[in-house]
Amino acid sequence: MTQDREYTLWVDADSCPKKLRSIILRAAIRCKVRCVYVADRPLPDISNRGVVSQVCVEGGEDAADSYIVEHIIEGDTLITKDVPCADRAVAAGAVVVDHMGRRYTQENIKERLSWRNALTQLRDEGVFVKTQQQLGQKELREFSAALEQELRRMLALPAPAAQLAQAEVAPVEDIALTTHNASAPVHSAQPRHPAPTAQTGEGEETAYKSFVRKIGGTMSEEEREYLKKKQDDVLTPLITKHIANLICKGNPAIRAQFVPTGAELCSTEGELKDPLGGENYMHVDRLIHQYEDRALFLSTMECPVHCRYCFRKSMTSDFGAASQAELDEVAAYLKEHRELKEVLISGGDSLGLSTLRIAQIVDSFRAARPDIAFRWCTRVPIVDPTRVDDKLWALLERSRPASMALHLNHASEFSPESDALIARLKELFPIKTQTVLLKGVNDKLEDLVELYAAIYERGITPYYLFQGDLAKGTSHFRVSPLRGRQLMLLLARRMKELHPDFVMPRYALDVPGGGGKFSLMHARLIPVAGGWKIKPQNKPEFFYPEP
Repeated sequence: MTQDREYTLWVDADSCPKKLRSIILRAAIRCKVRCVYVADRPLPDISNRGVVSQVCVEGGEDAADSYIVEHIIEGDTLITKDVPCADRAVAAGAVVVDHMGRRYTQENIKERLSWRNALTQLRDEGVFVKTQQQLGQKELREFSAALEQELRRMLALPAPAAQLAQAEVAPVEDIALTTHNASAPVHSAQPRHPAPTAQTGEGEETAYKSFVRKIGGTMSEEEREYLKKKQDDVLTPLITKHIANLICKGNPAIRAQFVPTGAELCSTEGELKDPLGGENYMHVDRLIHQYEDRALFLSTMECPVHCRYCFRKSMTSDFGAASQAELDEVAAYLKEHRELKEVLISGGDSLGLSTLRIAQIVDSFRAARPDIAFRWCTRVPIVDPTRVDDKLWALLERSRPASMALHLNHASEFSPESDALIARLKELFPIKTQTVLLKGVNDKLEDLVELYAAIYERGITPYYLFQGDLAKGTSHFRVSPLRGRQLMLLLARRMKELHPDFVMPRYALDVPGGGGKFSLMHARLIPVAGGWKIKPQNKPEFFYPEP
């Protein structure tokens, strides 16, 4: 239907803090944008003048929301922190900005509404502590920037019926407190590497050709073109024949984990090369001693597959297998520090090394500490089950006392070959799983239920479900921590119905930069502009960007 009025900036004044009302007022007057404040009471700080007016409605707490939704049209903008009201406005074709500067559109409002409902549920169950959001200078700047972006958008639109009067419009930069250009992209998508040259490493060239040869028939033109660019600092694509076969069978959850996309070129606030801060606890080369009774040994930074979400993806080419001199140094440290009861053999993936290299690790550490337990941290039984031949089997048997931390993210990663190997490995030592919560892979309840039911049926113990770390180029994989907590609550109920003795995994995250792991189910989540302020128990608070 043709509209006979200009576009309007609506303000849900019942939920709009007074500080923001004044910012909106000045911006609307300067930009000559029609602005209507709607509330269930008169607003003494808002006067009807020029393009600004207020409407006082009666009829209950939702009356103002209903008035706005009845009168809003496609192209309008609404300022509100009421998510159900935002949902109704977006359905009418409007764009919504909340009091923290977050923008709601048809692409994200349903997910926002789901999070709001989950937040209410978490509060009711005592998991989430309701806090009053404070509007400091940073939050006011974020809101002003979002308002500036919306005013630019509205001014750029053609009038609904006829062109607006050719009035002189003040520059939007005059909006109070605006200090940066909100129209600039949030993510950096600048290429990080020139076109390949003759100096490109032969091994890297071979890896790209091998990758394309294995799954090229399933790749889109866009994927092929992206691979040809071979951006610097982007993890070289690498998969095994076993994983290639699963991808070629049309498995989207596995494909998403291993096929590179242009999203990896985007970086967001707070991303780090080493998001766990392992170097802060590396007292000797390759050994991270962060927790009192256990240490992690970086046996190699090489893997049989390259997971696109890897938190060490920027470090994969830093070094290869440990030398005997490095092994001796680590062994001496283990011998001296008797408080260590377990050493995690990680990397990279240690089981991707040659059997000879693995034997050197076992023999060196066992000679120094016959009593220490090994924990093999690996994806090999899932991504390359034929790697565990008789020689490696005997070596794993000789490494006991030991256990295995098996990394997998989706039920479809299990195969007849991996099932047979896992059944044998369980005869050697306990196996626990660790999983990363990944958008587009396992961030739906049914995916998690299927995964953990499969883990339970194979007699494996769920251990960790990790929130995505702030590794460079992984923002497209990260899930909101609030959504993660909602999924954990729902998963617990479903799994208890299916298997009453099921043991839930720990939903955990590492403090960025090296503060250690903590339970996200027991941390406080405080919504702030652009994400969350997370306050773990007995650990420093930090900012986690909203994906």
